[in-house]
Amino acid sequence: MSQDKQMTKGQVQKIHIKDDWFEVYQLPHQVYAITEPKHFEEVQSFLIKGETYSVLLDTGMGIGNIKPVVEQLVDGKVVVVNSHFHFDHVADNHRFDEVYLYNEANALKMMKAGCSIEEMAYNVEKSMFFGEPPSSFDQQNYAILPMEPLLVEDGHVFDLGDRKLQVIHTPGHTQDSIMLWDQANGLLFTGDSLYKGPICLHFHSPTYGFSNLKEYIHSMKRIEKLTDSLRCLYCSHNELIAEPSLIKEVIDSLESLVKETHHFPISHRGLHAYDDEDDKMARYDFDHFSVVVRKEDITQYSQG
Repeated sequence: MSQDKQMTKGQVQKIHIKDDWFEVYQLPHQVYAITEPKHFEEVQSFLIKGETYSVLLDTGMGIGNIKPVVEQLVDGKVVVVNSHFHFDHVADNHRFDEVYLYNEANALKMMKAGCSIEEMAYNVEKSMFFGEPPSSFDQQNYAILPMEPLLVEDGHVFDLGDRKLQVIHTPGHTQDSIMLWDQANGLLFTGDSLYKGPICLHFHSPTYGFSNLKEYIHSMKRIEKLTDSLRCLYCSHNELIAEPSLIKEVIDSLESLVKETHHFPISHRGLHAYDDEDDKMARYDFDHFSVVVRKEDITQYSQG
C-alpha cells in the first residue's frame, strides 16, 4: 500500500470537550469520532463535517446526551444517518430533527416502536459499565424512544457541499445495515458490518434483526471493489481505524470457514447472545477479527 493510503492511530488527536461520558477524537479529513468507552458496547459515532451541513453517523447509547457534544464540534445544520437500527446506535435519535434510516421493514417497525424499559434493562446493568454513568442518567427509566425516521435507499448521496457521502447497502449483520462512502477522501464508514473484533452475524429476532451469513459475504465482496479508492475504514466498534486490506481478509477467512468448517476450532467466549441461547451459536477467531454465527447458518451455507 502506498504511503498516502496509510492512516495510523498516530494521526488521531483527542479533543477536550465539556462532558465526562464521551471521548472525542479528531480524525483526518474533518471527521470526529465520538466514543463511549465506559460502557461494554464502546460504540463509536462519527461526525462528518461538511460545508453546507454535517452528518452524524449514529447517535449512540443515549446514556449521555450526544447533542451538546456535537454542538461543541460543529456549527450549523446536522443530519443524522443511522448505520442500522440497533439500540446502541440510535438512542439519541430523538434529539435531532432530521434522521435517516435504510428502508427495511423490520428496522422501520422497530424505530417507530422504540424499545421499552424492560427490553433495555439488561444493557444498563452495573456489570455493563466500566465507569460511572453520568449523574443525569436515569437508569431505572432507560428506553429507546420511538420516532419516525426519513428513509434512504442504496446509492443515495448526501451532498455536504464540499464532500459527498454515498449510501452502500451492506446486509448481513442486520438487513438494514449500510456504510457511507466518501470517495473523494478515500474513507469508508463501516458501521457494525466491519471492524477488528467480534463481528456479530447471529441475530435472529425482530428486536435485533435477522443476520445472514451469505448476504454478509456478498456485501463484503461488493465493497471489496472499492479497495483501490480507499485510504482507510472508520469503524463503529473497537479500533477507530482499520486498513482496507481487512475487507479481503474477512472474505477469504469466511469462504474458507464455510468450505471446511471442521478445520476451524470453535471459541466459547464472547458470544454476545442477546435474544438467543449460547448453545445455538459458534465463535470463530481469525487474525484480526472473529465472527459469531448461528451454527445452523454455517451448516446451511456449507451445504449449498
